[in-house]
Amino acid sequence: MKKVITMVGTSLFENYFDKDKNSKINNSIKSNYSQLKKNNPPHCQWDKYKSDREPLRQLLLKWSANDQSSAEIKSLLKIQSELKDNLDVYLLATDTVLSRLAAEIIRDRFNSQTNCQITVKDVCVIDGLRIDKPTVFKETGLPKLLECINKIQPDCLNITGGYKGVIPYLTIFGQVKNIPTVYIYEDADELIEIPQLPIDFDFSIIEDNYYAFEELARNPYKEKLIPLLAVNREQAEIIFNSLLTNQLIRENLEGKIEFTVWGKLLFKHYAKDTNYRDLIGNIVELKLFKYFVEKGCKNVKHSNKELENGSHKAEIDVYFENEDGSITAIEVKPGGNVPIWEEKEKNESFEYKLTKGSFAYLRKKYSNPVIKIVLYSPNEIVQSPKDQIQKMCKEYKIDWVEWLWLKVHKDYKTKIDWNIADDSLKNLFEKN
Repeated sequence: MKKVITMVGTSLFENYFDKDKNSKINNSIKSNYSQLKKNNPPHCQWDKYKSDREPLRQLLLKWSANDQSSAEIKSLLKIQSELKDNLDVYLLATDTVLSRLAAEIIRDRFNSQTNCQITVKDVCVIDGLRIDKPTVFKETGLPKLLECINKIQPDCLNITGGYKGVIPYLTIFGQVKNIPTVYIYEDADELIEIPQLPIDFDFSIIEDNYYAFEELARNPYKEKLIPLLAVNREQAEIIFNSLLTNQLIRENLEGKIEFTVWGKLLFKHYAKDTNYRDLIGNIVELKLFKYFVEKGCKNVKHSNKELENGSHKAEIDVYFENEDGSITAIEVKPGGNVPIWEEKEKNESFEYKLTKGSFAYLRKKYSNPVIKIVLYSPNEIVQSPKDQIQKMCKEYKIDWVEWLWLKVHKDYKTKIDWNIADDSLKNLFEKN
């Protein structure tokens, strides 16, 4: 069973009245359609136009039995044929009476058939998805559209029908979420899939400013976000303006800061997908590994997985032996998104690792191990995570960890020819 989202436009009506344009039988119904098309009433006026839409429903339901009657029907049949699997379909209508009517007719067309391999599970009308009101479309329609798709979690996006203006957004959404996106040209029968391109999105701007993005939902004001962007006010202003320029955030008419469609999409995706964080973190770990090897440290290991505590693996990012026989174990995390509390970050949190996990185990296994936690960032770590770290250390009486800030090269994510200098490792809590 495959879940397929299909955007719905008005090709069902357009195809019928184009085919029937010389007939005199349905002049009154044509008039109903012309009136609805001209006025293009929003979905909230659904009941008002009942006398116009219901005769259309009865006539077009018969017409929809034709496999070529609409872009949506034609494409769904083709998708089912190629996938050779049953389809659970979600029809997403625009904020218009005609789009909802078309979606319901298509739903009834498939669901009235016995032993049909295509079942329409729901018709969803997307509030604000209207191209005649660009501001509403951008600020209300698109966010609600992407939220709806996120909730459904489809196996396939069918963008054959509906407004052509949403195609770029859905294509990018499909690339970010790794969802196959397909369509059929109007006068062709071949199903075309937009390939998953061998590209990735730069989530570094999300990672570096994670605290500000996280705070945005609670305190949507610039003055609340600035301290979370950088320690230096001037630098924070530069970052804030770059977020506006890159259209990740916007300032609304009330003076509040809010996510744009893309900002919300990328933030939520980054928060759920750890692949990007793991990749960048590995690069920094390898730089630290090289740094300690070149300093002549003994038996340096990267991502040491040999230490085990029952079923729990006490993995250490960088590990080496000291001259006095003790060990040094180093944990590496991004300074823009520090995993402090177990309630939120589970086993990846410092709270867990220091009290129950790998570092707690090392303190039982070895005599006086040297524990270092390195937070990497090209900019000084903002105050919020520092305060939380100190709160955690006070609560658990943790005075045996050396907290460090690794000031990495400003292009550390895109260039690999940088090295760690002695003066780039600083005490996290020292005044700069």
